[in-house]
Amino acid sequence: MKILVFGPNGQMGTIFRNTVPKKYDIIFAARSSVDLRHKSEIENFITLTKPDIVINFAAYTDVDGSEKNQNLAMEINANAPSTISKCAHQIGAIFIHISTDYVLNSKINVYLDEKSKVKPCNFYGKSKALGEKLIQENCNKYLIFRTSWLYSDIKKNFFLTISDLIKTSNNIKVINDQFGAPTLVYDVIDTLIKILEILIQNILINKDNEKYWGIYNLSNGGETSWYGFACKIASNMGYDSTEKIIPVNGKNYNALAQRPQNSRLDNNKIYKIFGIRQCNWEDSFKNFYKISYNK
Repeated sequence: MKILVFGPNGQMGTIFRNTVPKKYDIIFAARSSVDLRHKSEIENFITLTKPDIVINFAAYTDVDGSEKNQNLAMEINANAPSTISKCAHQIGAIFIHISTDYVLNSKINVYLDEKSKVKPCNFYGKSKALGEKLIQENCNKYLIFRTSWLYSDIKKNFFLTISDLIKTSNNIKVINDQFGAPTLVYDVIDTLIKILEILIQNILINKDNEKYWGIYNLSNGGETSWYGFACKIASNMGYDSTEKIIPVNGKNYNALAQRPQNSRLDNNKIYKIFGIRQCNWEDSFKNFYKISYNK
């Protein structure tokens, strides 16, 4: 069983690469091997490797940068997934793609399921939403996972940024009116590997995987604000969060791109279909911090 992975050196790709069982035959398509801005390079690489499963972790995730570099965002977040999904369909491969809560923009105080209206409020979300649409048009054996508020102990993310600022700043202004669940990348990768096991086992015994195709939410459970998450980080680091973290309204935060107010994701579908329950974000963060930083 051959698995081809695009974006192996980002936050998700790196953790997948370091976690996935060695028993799998995996090809990691780094940027040096294939430039996702060039359709022909993608097509040639997939034709050459002939994978059974293709996983796409690659994305242009700079939300404010996407407003200024719209062509690049569209190339990486929409055109590349479109080309990959077409090639996967042509060779009968399964395509697994990572999307985002930013394709949604509901202001209603509810958990959003996979049927929620796609209505992004910034160009990053628009490029990712188009990527989802094109994948669904191009192939039938696909799984799209919408994640939210990803963090870990590597690369660049909110947790690491706040952790550094807490050490160097008297106080930090953090938005308190956008809500979601901080999602540990290790938890996401653990779920993806479990799903890979299910798909591959079915293939090996000639069992149809058709019931699994579609879009899934994949985040930690529960909810907080960015301010609440920052306070949790500060407290774990031994600081008084009421002194270090200053809550501010999103409208007063000078960001180039608008952010969705509600990123609460309903994970019931992934539990119903795959039987995999997602951890509450507070429990997950507590365990992560204890293991990684309280050694």
